[in-house]
Amino acid sequence: MSENKELKEAFKLTCHDVGVDCDVEFIGKDFEEIMKKASVHAAAEHNLPIIPPNIMKKCALALRGIYLDENGNEVKK
Repeated sequence: MSENKELKEAFKLTCHDVGVDCDVEFIGKDFEEIMKKASVHAAAEHNLPIIPPNIMKKCALALRGIYLDENGNEVKK
């Protein structure tokens, strides 16, 4: 049995990735899903009700692919 069959591709973004001193991580299947989560967090925790275009661009550039195991934990490949 191949270990790769159990891994799921996903994407990850952290507040640190865009220059914010915050340890929160966002994991999702695509950029849109991550940005939905990040938008809620930014409004609640960083007093940023709308993510401006310059930060949106930083988010897009900082997004990185990861692999998740069957429990949703990040796996280093």
